[in-house]
Amino acid sequence: MEGTLPERAASVLRSDTRRSLCDDCLATLAEIKQRQTAHTIASSFGLTSDFVREKGPCSRCRATKTVTKAIRS
Repeated sequence: MEGTLPERAASVLRSDTRRSLCDDCLATLAEIKQRQTAHTIASSFGLTSDFVREKGPCSRCRATKTVTKAIRS
């Protein structure tokens, strides 16, 4: 996967705007080695108008956690 870590994370989230991902699953799918890095990236996405960050079920692992979802592709 190419691009900066934030670009890769955004690409994963924007690939399916119906999908909400926890930081662990986002890290795995975006090939980010450290979950904490994915958390930092996802938290910053939550401050924008392109993404929503909220408590809910992860579309991948099904755990109820803080998840991030793209609202624009």
